Amino acid sequence: MTCLYIAKHKIVIIVNDKTISVYRKQDDVIILLTTHTALDDTLITTMTVSHDGHYVAIGYQDGSIMVWHMHDMINHPHVKYFAKTHGSIKKLTFNHHYLLLSQSQYGLFWNTATPTATPGAAVLWDIYGHELHHFGNSIVDSIMSPFGSVIVLINASIRFKQHATHPGLSRWDKSIQYQQHFLNDNTCDDVTLTQLY
Repeated sequence: MTCLYIAKHKIVIIVNDKTISVYRKQDDVIILLTTHTALDDTLITTMTVSHDGHYVAIGYQDGSIMVWHMHDMINHPHVKYFAKTHGSIKKLTFNHHYLLLSQSQYGLFWNTATPTATPGAAVLWDIYGHELHHFGNSIVDSIMSPFGSVIVLINASIRFKQHATHPGLSRWDKSIQYQQHFLNDNTCDDVTLTQLY
């Protein structure tokens, strides 16, 4: 269970695997405003709040993302914005311009039984659930700067190297690449680990 207090709106949000409960603190009394229950076949996997507390985003195991505006949550609790991607949502990050970066996971990047070159995806959304940019399906992890000008991605790749004369020496090769995307000019450069700090 996760509990979050947003002082600006005097809101308390309590999240468990299936349910989001939203309470408002009024004087010394806590009042239930609304609840939201996930569908039977999915679970809530992550939650984040924008820097100013205006928006809450919730990620689900089935790849759904729900965004609630605090004003809507208080006055119109049934007004929610939804987005959908593939894989379980593992991380959500708002920047100061209300862009939302989602990181999903399809499977483990390296599993000797079933290696995969598509461990997850990173997608940039607006607060209404419109996809702005899909960074690909080979993303292991991602992060966005607070002001949203830079997104750093960890991109994974694998390939099977067949040994020409000794099949028993054939193997899977894996590699990790760090990339940064500048949202202003839409360029992408390789970065080193020291540039991530």
